[in-house]
Amino acid sequence: MSYFITNKKLNINQKSNLDGDEAVHVLFSRRSKIGDTIFVQDVNNSRFECEITEATKKTVSLLPLKITTAPKESKLNLTLLQSLISEQALDIVIQKATELGVNTITIFNSTHSPIQLKGDAISKKMNRWQKISLEAAKQSDRVQPAEIIFCPSLDKAITQFGKHQIFIAMPNAKKHNISEIKLSKQKAVLLIGPEGGFSDQELALISKFTNIIEWQLGPRVMRSETAALAGVSLLQAYFGDLS
Repeated sequence: MSYFITNKKLNINQKSNLDGDEAVHVLFSRRSKIGDTIFVQDVNNSRFECEITEATKKTVSLLPLKITTAPKESKLNLTLLQSLISEQALDIVIQKATELGVNTITIFNSTHSPIQLKGDAISKKMNRWQKISLEAAKQSDRVQPAEIIFCPSLDKAITQFGKHQIFIAMPNAKKHNISEIKLSKQKAVLLIGPEGGFSDQELALISKFTNIIEWQLGPRVMRSETAALAGVSLLQAYFGDLS
């Protein structure tokens, strides 16, 4: 059940307006008309079934009819530490990881990343990434999108978790069966490297952290985006809400 978002507080039987991009999406992408019902989430994250009562090119007038129940979040609190990869591949990771229930996506510069993000370029990318996550949340019926964070380096990405468990997808890892993985407090962090893997310096850094656990996803060598989504799916299936 996809929905739309308003920055206003909605109340049953009190009319409100949906403006801007959301109104355009309702009218021209969804092709909704007066008398149709849509689902709208308000500033308090309350979800309403609303009737469209009036419409212009950029405004939709709504009458909230009843509150609806949004699906619960996964019992697994999942963070994806994703190295910076190509733009198209990273867009897919953000979109699909959000749909799969990831809570936080931390993106970081890695030695083998195609570019190194710095300065103003970071804020521009962050706006893009957060929008992708928001649209994916709306499409997949999540109440909240995945939070997007950027770290300038692998070191800073790892150290923010202190001694918390971090699982790293490695082709030759000893652990390869998910049943061997033990979680503390239903939290998991999955670390994914770039195309070409981590550099020798990064591998040396990783080896110093005792809270990082190597995990082999399978016998095949996967692209970065494939490994990210495969790892997320397995963790959600085993510890979360995928079945």
